[in-house]
Amino acid sequence: MHTSPTHDDQGHLTGFEISNLLINRGGVVKLLRTIPTVTITKSPKRWALDHDDFVHFTMNEHLFKVIEPFGDNSRYWIVAEDAAGQGEVEGIRKVFDAHNFLGRFDG
Repeated sequence: MHTSPTHDDQGHLTGFEISNLLINRGGVVKLLRTIPTVTITKSPKRWALDHDDFVHFTMNEHLFKVIEPFGDNSRYWIVAEDAAGQGEVEGIRKVFDAHNFLGRFDG
């Protein structure tokens, strides 16, 4: 899966974007659960498009969100909630980069 990094004004990696054409909200949660240090603290509602930030999770005690901007977009954003979690973003991004649309891992 192709990811696009996002940076703050100082150039620090704060998160990344993915296309939601080949993965749905539930698939994002499933992929996050493959990371041993991730704990899902908010999952998407089953039959409703609830809030733009539809998944909350922690990784090594840092907070993250998965956001679908405007609740109806072709992209998901996966972002650190604060600067303390920015160092974890690259590890999460590698998991998404290694995933392909057939549900297998490339690397």
